[in-house]
Amino acid sequence: MRLQLRRITVLIFVVYLLITLYSCYRLLQKYVAPEKLSRSPSDTGKLSGEAEEAGHHLRQTPPPLGAPIPGGGARHGSDGASLAAVRNATGLQSPGERKVVDIWGKAAIGLYLWQHVLNGSLTLQPGGMWSYGETVIGDVHFRFRTGPGVSPTTVPSDVTHLVLVLNGREQTKVVFSQVWLRSLSLLSRLKHTAVVLLGNESCDNSWTKPYMRTRGGPLDQVFLVYDSTEVDGRMVLQWPLGVATYREFPNLLPESLALERVRPFSCNFFGTVYANSTRERLLHVIKVHKLKCLVKGRTTWQSKETRATLKAYTNALINSDLTLCPVGKNSESYRIYEAMTFGSVPVLEDQVTPGHCDITPYRLLKQLQAPVLYIKDWAELPALLTREAALSTAEVTARRRRVVQWYHDFKATMKQRFVDGVEHSFFTKLNDRYYDAKQGYL
Repeated sequence: MRLQLRRITVLIFVVYLLITLYSCYRLLQKYVAPEKLSRSPSDTGKLSGEAEEAGHHLRQTPPPLGAPIPGGGARHGSDGASLAAVRNATGLQSPGERKVVDIWGKAAIGLYLWQHVLNGSLTLQPGGMWSYGETVIGDVHFRFRTGPGVSPTTVPSDVTHLVLVLNGREQTKVVFSQVWLRSLSLLSRLKHTAVVLLGNESCDNSWTKPYMRTRGGPLDQVFLVYDSTEVDGRMVLQWPLGVATYREFPNLLPESLALERVRPFSCNFFGTVYANSTRERLLHVIKVHKLKCLVKGRTTWQSKETRATLKAYTNALINSDLTLCPVGKNSESYRIYEAMTFGSVPVLEDQVTPGHCDITPYRLLKQLQAPVLYIKDWAELPALLTREAALSTAEVTARRRRVVQWYHDFKATMKQRFVDGVEHSFFTKLNDRYYDAKQGYL
């Protein structure tokens, strides 16, 4: 059994190495024209009337071949003059004048961190294999790289302070993450490292412990998704799952939404219905009581979305007062944050899922007093909808505004926690300040 597991691990590593080599090959093609994007930013925003301003979202037009590449190190071929020109145009100062932190995104939650929380922009680079962006927050100059062309053999070797965004949800992803963490030893100038980690849905993240600095590893800090008992508010901080950036979910401003419009549906549920789950019970309750809910279930999870399925989903959020959020493999789900984006109130099934997570689900949302509704059993849903029907139009509209504004403020709070956490672990002496899970650094 061990021999077979070892062979599988070696095979995965070889495949990853081949992908890395191919990425290098693509990046070094000097005479190949950049790929043309299949859709413009304005196209991605045309999900509905309210979502038209989401078009800033993912990719921008790449610069012509041979144009300066902002922020690229020696391995990416940019020179000092071109980088200075970019900084002058964007108001960014020279890295030597600021605390510089590089972020390398190797998981989809990296886009949530960069675009939705830090409000950073991205530019697709020549060859279409990686994207780059810069932003300055307070005294910290952040530089973000993501895409298949970002690999241990193509990243700049002169980084000093680094945040890696990794996926540890399943074993194959853990193997890739471990390759990245082991490769850090090749960066001779690296001083401090943190990880934003999409954790295991059962909160089994024990594989990270040997990589912590307290164990002799490279990691000063971990921002961890899901309600892990390992979160201590100092070296391990809780991070939200956020929205599904892999399906290009939009990042909207509160003022872009028409929240006064009457919504035709009381509630909605779009998602995977696992066998023998409470999701089956939810659909049964909706059917038996003939509830006015917009429902679309599927038996298997889909990692890819089409533009049509994304539009159908966002329209369901826009046209429903409540979004039903039954637990899956974990209590936390993308639809919680996606619903709040459009002012649809999440109804959370307040149950602990199997595994090693904290006995208090939705810990982060409860700490920050999210304007959501909790339900212990879906049999309570008909009574809940009866109470909802008694609310006035003014009350419903005011609640939508509170939900949208709370989520906007929530992202600002997480932004400050991230910047504070990085500054504290990278640029201040340990124990200079005490971190409080609710208030941040004191």
